[in-house]
Amino acid sequence: MALPRNISEFYSSSYRCHFLSSTFFVSIRFQKNPPQHQSLEKSITTGTISKKGLKAYSDGLKFDANSNFQEAVDSFTRAIKYGYSNIEVFLRKGCSLQLLHQHELAIRDFGRVIAHRPDDCYPLFMRSVSKYRLDDVAGAILDIKKAILLSLAENETNDEYCEIAMRLGWGTHTALYEVYLNNYRKSMD
Repeated sequence: MALPRNISEFYSSSYRCHFLSSTFFVSIRFQKNPPQHQSLEKSITTGTISKKGLKAYSDGLKFDANSNFQEAVDSFTRAIKYGYSNIEVFLRKGCSLQLLHQHELAIRDFGRVIAHRPDDCYPLFMRSVSKYRLDDVAGAILDIKKAILLSLAENETNDEYCEIAMRLGWGTHTALYEVYLNNYRKSMD
């Protein structure tokens, strides 16, 4: 299977650019109801989301779905400012930043997600892409190797990632990550 020309092609509107999030990644960018690591409802009932923060996050999701990535970043940033505490805001913001070629900022946001969800392969995969785009091939390889290992774990999140990858024509999400790893290695030669 041919590798997409770029990450946004793999995740673009028909595929969408994020592997997780809500109503919470309203679209895994290729799925309308992605895996939810932290329940939005729980956040609302515990009072961790301000109305302004939730509105800004919701606006960001709409902008993102319409490929208005700068507006999405601005909305996600406002959501954080207003106290939106669901870690998904950083994943969404990082993906939008990546599509705007603002890789250093994207890496920072993916790092926050990784710190909160160290067993999730997807943020590591996304961070590897940004590292690669900044010519940190060694860092990209380290991240993608860890993503591959984490993708092999039997859990609900990986089952959902695998299902999505299969619908997109990849055998598994692990297979996709392995293609990226091979391309990263080839670029070192």
